[in-house]
Amino acid sequence: MLSSNEKPSTKFWKLAKQIKKDQKYNPGVRMSIRKDEVPIDLANLIKKGIITKDDLTDFSPELLQDLENVL
Repeated sequence: MLSSNEKPSTKFWKLAKQIKKDQKYNPGVRMSIRKDEVPIDLANLIKKGIITKDDLTDFSPELLQDLENVL
């Protein structure tokens, strides 16, 4: 789409339309997160197979310990 020879404004509006369509029909993972519930939310994401513990290696040791307590 972006590499076509169309005018930039035409490409922009096509891309905007596609983004809107994708957001409507394929929103991905949506959830609200509160700071005090992060370990619980991360545990749920791990249990559902959405993320793994390896994805969290850059998190603080304190948060990782809290997560282990929940799991």
